[in-house]
Amino acid sequence: PLDTRGVFVFQVDRASPGGIAGLNIGDIIQEINGKQITDLSTAKRIIEEELNRTNPMQMVKVWSNRATHFVFIDLKK
Repeated sequence: PLDTRGVFVFQVDRASPGGIAGLNIGDIIQEINGKQITDLSTAKRIIEEELNRTNPMQMVKVWSNRATHFVFIDLKK
């Protein structure tokens, strides 16, 4: 829907942590670790914060194909 909020995924490297976890072109990232994503700068900030953790794991809420699902991304890989 046009009122869906989040960040549009326009490119995915299949060998990247996001690609391995199942992110696809056309997905819309709505939340990262329970934090709402409204723009790209917010997404980047949250990911950078996670990279500083001992066990960086992202739980990403994604809107895709008219449904919401969660993707778990291990940033250590």
